[in-house]
Amino acid sequence: MEGESKFCATSLESMVEFNMMSLETRDVHASSTKVNEKNNDAEIKPSYSVSLTGVCVMGGEKLVVCHTQQYPYIVFYCHATRKRKVYTVALEWNDGTKLEVIAVCHLDTSK
Repeated sequence: MEGESKFCATSLESMVEFNMMSLETRDVHASSTKVNEKNNDAEIKPSYSVSLTGVCVMGGEKLVVCHTQQYPYIVFYCHATRKRKVYTVALEWNDGTKLEVIAVCHLDTSK
């Protein structure tokens, strides 16, 4: 996308450095998916319900998102873009396991 900065980080340190450079500050805050297992069972659960009261808009003008990649060693694909909305969403699986996930919606994918 136009105006997007991209980087593949092969260490936690290089990921943090890219974030600080992209955000132009050393004061960075990390967020990630949080899982609260009800029965300590980490298996994949295909069925869940969305808690509509658990949707919140995350603020901030600048954002960098990093995803893990499928390699035999650690690789994070990081990208920074300004035209987006970010939400935290509370999910609950049918067995009572609760999650707080981050959803990023790109607002302009035409370029």
